[in-house]
Amino acid sequence: MSLDKILNLILFYLGWTACVVGAARGYPHLGPVVVGAVAVVRIFRAKDRRGELRLLGWTGVIGFAVDSALSGSGVLTFLTNRPGAWLSPPWMVALWINFAATLRSSLAWLSPRPFLGGLLGFFGGPLSYWAGERLGAIELAGAWSLAVLAVAWAFAVPCLFVLAKRRSGYFRT
Repeated sequence: MSLDKILNLILFYLGWTACVVGAARGYPHLGPVVVGAVAVVRIFRAKDRRGELRLLGWTGVIGFAVDSALSGSGVLTFLTNRPGAWLSPPWMVALWINFAATLRSSLAWLSPRPFLGGLLGFFGGPLSYWAGERLGAIELAGAWSLAVLAVAWAFAVPCLFVLAKRRSGYFRT
């Protein structure tokens, strides 16, 4: 594994931790700040900077819509005291952007393998939300919500790879 991919994975985990633990401990803006820095590093290191910026931006929009719909339908609850609490908060949007920053680097090997990408989403998506619940950032409605998240992420991950491919026309391997 190249140094670029190792750095990408380290930055991913740093961003994830800042978002989830920050939100759980009352510092919901910590995650977006850290992920903003991760995004700058990712954009700076990308071959197609404009494409990378569009990928991260569109993934943030998609993530906002998906998580807001999940929250609005009762699948999950964001543990915040703010108006419009069913809308996806900035730290959740930052998590989507943080994930998108891996699509052309450490996870690029999955791009030609949509079934494996779907499996990653099926298991990794709900696991991430479950960990967020355990850390105190969100609340899941029950075991059925993990099944909904599994289906949503099994569909979302391959779609994000398609978006990544369309935005740049290449993947770094």
